Amino acid sequence: MNRRFFSGLLGAIFSTALCAGTLVNNSDGLPQATGVADGYALVIFSQPPLADWPNAARYRNGKLDFTAGANGQYRASLAHARNDFRQWLKSTGLLAQVIREYDTVLNGIAVQLNGASLDSLKAGPGVSVVEPSLTYAPTMNRSVGVINAPAAWTAVGGVANAGAGIKIGVLDTGIDQTHPFLTDNTLTPPAGFPKFDPGNQQFTSKKVIVARVYFTGKPGSFTAQALQDHGTHVSGTIAGVNGTNAPATASSPAVNGLSGVAPKAFLGNYNVFPGQTGNATSHDIAQAIEDAVKDGMDVINMSLGGGINGFQDQLTVASNRAANAGVVVAIAAGNSGPGVNTVESPGQAADAITACASTNNHFFGILVTVAATTFGAAVGDFGSFSPAVTAPLANWSNPADSAGATRACAAVTGTPFAGRIVVLDRGTCTFSTKIRNAQSAGAVGVVVVNNVGGDPTAMGRDGTPNQPTISGVMVGLADRTAIRADAGQNATVNGATVVEVLTNNQNFLAGFSSRGPANLLDIKPDVCAPGVNVLSSVPGNRFAMFQGTSMATPHVAGSSALLVQLHPDWTPAMVKSALVDTATRAANLGTTNPQNIGGGVINLAAAATTKAVLEPATLSFRKIEPESGQSKTISVTLTNVSSASQTYTANAAVTVGASTGVAASVSPVSVTLGAGESATLNVTVNADKAAASGQYWGRLTVTPATGAAVAAPLWVAIRTFTDAGPLQ
Repeated sequence: MNRRFFSGLLGAIFSTALCAGTLVNNSDGLPQATGVADGYALVIFSQPPLADWPNAARYRNGKLDFTAGANGQYRASLAHARNDFRQWLKSTGLLAQVIREYDTVLNGIAVQLNGASLDSLKAGPGVSVVEPSLTYAPTMNRSVGVINAPAAWTAVGGVANAGAGIKIGVLDTGIDQTHPFLTDNTLTPPAGFPKFDPGNQQFTSKKVIVARVYFTGKPGSFTAQALQDHGTHVSGTIAGVNGTNAPATASSPAVNGLSGVAPKAFLGNYNVFPGQTGNATSHDIAQAIEDAVKDGMDVINMSLGGGINGFQDQLTVASNRAANAGVVVAIAAGNSGPGVNTVESPGQAADAITACASTNNHFFGILVTVAATTFGAAVGDFGSFSPAVTAPLANWSNPADSAGATRACAAVTGTPFAGRIVVLDRGTCTFSTKIRNAQSAGAVGVVVVNNVGGDPTAMGRDGTPNQPTISGVMVGLADRTAIRADAGQNATVNGATVVEVLTNNQNFLAGFSSRGPANLLDIKPDVCAPGVNVLSSVPGNRFAMFQGTSMATPHVAGSSALLVQLHPDWTPAMVKSALVDTATRAANLGTTNPQNIGGGVINLAAAATTKAVLEPATLSFRKIEPESGQSKTISVTLTNVSSASQTYTANAAVTVGASTGVAASVSPVSVTLGAGESATLNVTVNADKAAASGQYWGRLTVTPATGAAVAAPLWVAIRTFTDAGPLQ
């Protein structure tokens, strides 16, 4: 029977994307700006810049035509308005000095304040917004840095060589081979390429070297052309051209210096979701897997999923066999978390590398400014504070509210918050309820404080009638104390300009990321990568932020490509170990349970320099019944992948569990191996009869005499898996 599979983000991701011209909800939040550039400000005028001018002359690809007369006339009118401001500034005696002028992505100026206040500049002609100038880190695809890809680039000879010669098959909605992020005319396709189905050669290029389409129906009904966003976004994350710039739009700032994880790699377009179809069959996907193997792909990326289909699901089988054929297979865990047993097919494939999603360290948002302090805020369905709103801050308080005095789940009598921007807490009731109650109490705007760690989320309406009409945004939990302490001071919430806000909130486990265990109680997922607010390419020369394990998976695929390039003799299992067993168990993940995070977040710097790999990369002892005196042993192959003899020390330990009485051991505890040699380590888990039922986990740690240790996660259930009920 053919099952139907849904692209990991088709539906889920498309509703949570930040695309050119549209700012929509996301489940991460706002990265924090790195600071304020003391003494400088941006003055933004009310007219739109050229980029947002509806009548701007553009080339067919959407780029502005700066030679067009109409565009020149419009820019001249903006310059005239800026000159009016200059004359006004001179007449006031203010010492602020104009140092920059903008007319394309912004319509405004930058000034050195020289003692002038921000408020004094707001009185100038045509001024819409005045805000302090912020300092930002270099603006690039930040997820590349989160997984330490630049260190791996160095290992393969630099970014100009990163991924060179490696072929990655993308089973998805197609690849827009004309997108600037996916166009590299310096490449020469390998011998025998391009490969394409009849009539699809036009969808290949020097970088996209395969164009195939899969649809069970009338031949020729569809082509490999990318008509949906998903596959092009995935492909940009895998192998987008280093140094690509994303232009500013009405809802996003310009972002310069983007890069895929393996920017010089080749891509194969295996379009299993052609046209506007939202689903594909398992047999079509299985055919695409087979074709990718036959075509000589080194890595396969499948950012798709189709439910939990049993351990003999044929797409899972096909995925395992592709790995066995020597192809690294990266698959999304699914977006059905945070519940247990939610990893989807084909992500349950034991030999694949199954990706969980962690948070990124940036997002696009707006700014809440109180005196010299600026908070990043996520914009959702409740207005955008455009034009900017300036009003005193007030902390919501209603002691009679059973949901909590600061949550605004119950209305108050009268209008005690008239003319205020109200600060209130997330939780218990819907965002619509909170903001409606604040508006009824006289508020002119709302700032909701998140109630969980990480970045704020873009708030959605609840669908009830009589939605609030004032604007509302969310700030992060880390900002709660500071913003509440600012009560009584004037705050400006400026939605006129969207900025990239930076935080230290990378590596939180995304709430939607599917959790294990997989069928047969195997450990899944295997490793996490950024899957929240990932900026990449979409068709039409656009860029967008998407979220989901579909976005984490291409980080795994690109990372695998770099390791295959660095170690062409490595098997897929060795690549998997290098990624999983050197991963970072970041504190922000909130757990060390491998059924949630696998080995942790990819650390390519460590993976590229590891001196040992372990097979298998994760150790699931499944279920033990201690009453029967049962213990279990797994044999692990340790391979010295360094260039010199190494003595390795091994240790196995159960570190987390429901009680004492469950222990792990390894034999031998020391072994010396020449370069390329292997040995067997036997890892055993024993459980006392008195051990409490539940799940336990820990690590097998192997430390070379020189170099960093590798650590394979281990997991066992005693009698039952308490989070999911009795084990079958």
